[in-house]
Amino acid sequence: MDSVLRRTKNTQLDKICYKAPVFINFDNKSLNHVGVQQPPCNGCGNCIGGCNVGAKNTVNMNYLADAKTRGAHIFTKTKVEIIRKSPVDGKWQVVYRRLTSDDQSDPRHQMVLADIVIVAAGTLGSTEILLRSKEKGALSISREIGRGFSANGDQLGVSYDNSCKANAVGVKSDYDSKDISNPPGPTVTGVIDLRKVPGQMSYKTGVIMSDGTPAVGHVTPYKALLQLISVYGSDGDDSDKWEQLGMTLKKVSVENTLPLLGSAHCDSNGEIYLDQNGVEIKWKGNDAKNAKRLNQVFKIAAKALGGKALEKPLLSDKLVPWFNGRNTITLNPTGGCCMGNTCDEGVVNHKGQVFSGSGRDVHKGLYVMDSSVVPSSLGTQPSLTVCGIAERAMRLLSQDCNWGKQNYEFVKDPSTIQWNVATKASMIFTEDLVGYYNDSKDGKR
Repeated sequence: MDSVLRRTKNTQLDKICYKAPVFINFDNKSLNHVGVQQPPCNGCGNCIGGCNVGAKNTVNMNYLADAKTRGAHIFTKTKVEIIRKSPVDGKWQVVYRRLTSDDQSDPRHQMVLADIVIVAAGTLGSTEILLRSKEKGALSISREIGRGFSANGDQLGVSYDNSCKANAVGVKSDYDSKDISNPPGPTVTGVIDLRKVPGQMSYKTGVIMSDGTPAVGHVTPYKALLQLISVYGSDGDDSDKWEQLGMTLKKVSVENTLPLLGSAHCDSNGEIYLDQNGVEIKWKGNDAKNAKRLNQVFKIAAKALGGKALEKPLLSDKLVPWFNGRNTITLNPTGGCCMGNTCDEGVVNHKGQVFSGSGRDVHKGLYVMDSSVVPSSLGTQPSLTVCGIAERAMRLLSQDCNWGKQNYEFVKDPSTIQWNVATKASMIFTEDLVGYYNDSKDGKR
């Protein structure tokens, strides 16, 4: 990144190119702020494949750890089927299946009862749960469920064959520093933010771009994709391109190639729907204008690096068949359970309360708090926005329930907490009936 900053100095990128603020731990401490052992980043660059070091500040390193410290019970390898109201006591029933070691669903249903249920399974997960609950007749919700899906205007670009070394390929997480003295660092290290250009771009037209680093396990397909893009994504005759591809594949230098990740604004008019395998997406968006703006930025960046911008790598008409006709990519999807003033406008209100399907009426005790409630594209990485929406909704929930003033200080030592909540064991029996019902006397109906 330092090399990029040096080359963009005194260019049109100088004022808008900066190091990215990333959610990664770089402090060499034994415990982090919530008392979890968290080593510092070693710069291996495999973030996009999952941090094997433990330095990435995912929710298990903060929110979930603090919740567990305060008495929460966390269950993994579960798949929620539906959410419904109990006809007996009015409590919420969260019906789920346990996943086996090979990620197959146990056919037996299990259930959790609660007065308050907060759905936070992400854009696709939360929408799927509510869609299935509606389809099974377990929950009445807005007809807007599944709508407003956004790809966040995300687009992939490449600055290919640069004159300087990009150092943008991951290495093994347990690499020996004696062998690799200059690891690539986190997946994203820098930002080019055209929203900061006064008078040139508005909120809706502004774009933002960052660098990327493929994980070490993706190097071979990454090299192959680079050649497909450079050969088949270019203009000209298709003759002999397979031969050209074969001859050049072994000569590809990924060391001088920099992946580029762009975000802009899209129409947010995709729709998530159920099929036999889970959820699918109908995409109606037309992001041509935003794609053009991002491609212009990709070209400027590539020129500054002395390389060639491979435009619209997955949008080329010649490459679309390779990707089954799906030429939209997103790292940060939003929508599906969009926020609105009434059930005619959205699935939840500003507090995250799920509309019951009539005006502003809501299901008491049922909330959605994640990226699925965001009603439009954000044009940038959405983590901070989603966290802000969720924390605001939690504060309002606390006020509505009269829980009193909340202590937002993290607890590093669980032994300092005194629990006065009495707990008791309970058991619920459920039964599934499988088969066909026939009420005719002759059994023919």
